[in-house]
Amino acid sequence: MFIELSKIMEAVAFFALSIDRLTFLSNPLFYYQQQRKIQAIIQALLTIFAILTVTWTIYETLTAPSLVSTGFCIISEVLDRVTLHGIEFIRISIYLSAIFLYGIAFRRLKWFRNKEMMESEEMQLFVTSQVYYTKTILISIIATSLFVIAPITYSEIYTLGNGDEEKMEYYLLFVTIWNSIIVVALIVWRQADLRSAFVLPIRRLNLF
Repeated sequence: MFIELSKIMEAVAFFALSIDRLTFLSNPLFYYQQQRKIQAIIQALLTIFAILTVTWTIYETLTAPSLVSTGFCIISEVLDRVTLHGIEFIRISIYLSAIFLYGIAFRRLKWFRNKEMMESEEMQLFVTSQVYYTKTILISIIATSLFVIAPITYSEIYTLGNGDEEKMEYYLLFVTIWNSIIVVALIVWRQADLRSAFVLPIRRLNLF
């Protein structure tokens, strides 16, 4: 149960990130001035959703039939098929909504200009960094679409026909976890300040 709901959390995180990027591209000056408030609001909403997710997980665990381990088991052992497909439908919908917003962000990024930022070197550096970060997120959403969303959609269509989904469940669990790692790695490697924070200690260790 927890595993399946954690997949939804990843989708929600992508959706929140798409809103964050779209806000920056729509009004970079406003984003620069209010970035702490924007981040605080997004984090608060994600925290609320996480609390609701954990609460639902605990409830399902406590009300599950006896002799059924619900902490980290396959969701099909706990919930009926209608609920299972409903959860996956919600997950796919959130992902597709995020992709739609990323599509808008990509169009804005293509025609993005920072004329109002030229008067401040600090603002120019900020905008350049944010644009680079946005491109990184766009790369990650393409990877997510290919390796996560497409298999989920295929799984839902396939299992409606024959109901055999055990292998696909394990695959989706693997790519969900692996995709999260890849996204973090992309962000760290493509952001110069974060990359230097990781690379410098490693280089120092190599000196000994």
